[in-house]
Amino acid sequence: MQNAITVADLRRQLNLEFSEGDVILLGDKIAAATATVENYMGGPNGAALASGTITFGSSIVATDDVTLNGITFEAITTGPAADSQFLIGSTPEATAENFLAAVSAYIDANGNDVIGACYSVAGAVLTIKAYEIGTEGNAFTLATSSAHVTLSGPTLTGGAYPPAPVAEAVRLLASHLFENREASLVGVTAKELPFGFTDLLSSYRAWSF
Repeated sequence: MQNAITVADLRRQLNLEFSEGDVILLGDKIAAATATVENYMGGPNGAALASGTITFGSSIVATDDVTLNGITFEAITTGPAADSQFLIGSTPEATAENFLAAVSAYIDANGNDVIGACYSVAGAVLTIKAYEIGTEGNAFTLATSSAHVTLSGPTLTGGAYPPAPVAEAVRLLASHLFENREASLVGVTAKELPFGFTDLLSSYRAWSF
């Protein structure tokens, strides 16, 4: 399960000014709350990162290209590779590694990299995943001019938000963990919020008997 909310979401909910240290701590609380919600639900919550793949074949030639979200990378046979170029390797696996290196090093004229996704290689397959959960990642485009490069599709797919009650449960728990950083409450009378954490998740909890 990916984090259902961001630090910015929770900052707005708590309506407080945060120091840099508080922002880091808040991120930890969100991660802890997200894991707790996942354990409580006992199953997937619908949150997902958009993802896709690019598979490199063995017959790529110079001037073949691959385009990531509007940024085109051209294949070349000899180096060193310039910005937006990648070396054709002796194997498809080597080509995939070279392409990953080109994407990782790319900076455009305005100082921007290929934002909005993270990349990894296994064999000849480059996997692309959006940074954040949600449907926005499904708009990240993939294209190629090569018959020897196989795309999972024209865009990343599968990005989704969790249901609103699940996201709200994470917000409630993360806020509680941020405000109460000790293992116990002393000198106060505490009770569960009506229609709160457990009620929000009751319809999404996976039961087994």
